[in-house]
Amino acid sequence: MQDLIINGKPGQYRIADSEQAKTYGFVDKGEAETDTGIGKLATHCYIRHSEGSSRSTYLWVAPSLEYLPARIESRKDDEVQTALTLMSVEGIEKR
Repeated sequence: MQDLIINGKPGQYRIADSEQAKTYGFVDKGEAETDTGIGKLATHCYIRHSEGSSRSTYLWVAPSLEYLPARIESRKDDEVQTALTLMSVEGIEKR
């Protein structure tokens, strides 16, 4: 969220995974309207692919809510395995 607020795009992140560190980056997939528990939100979609894996993470963030994730999907072989959807918000003023 901080990188999006400051730079307008996500950076690359080095994350500890098991016994090694991996670098993750995101592919910009553009704007989308996303259904949430607080109604439809204008969002921006990013995809993170895992190197050498069929797994990916889709992330829809809402610029009007300081880039709070509105939906996150974990996919394997392009099939949704887990999905999280924003249901309510407190403490962030909608712009």
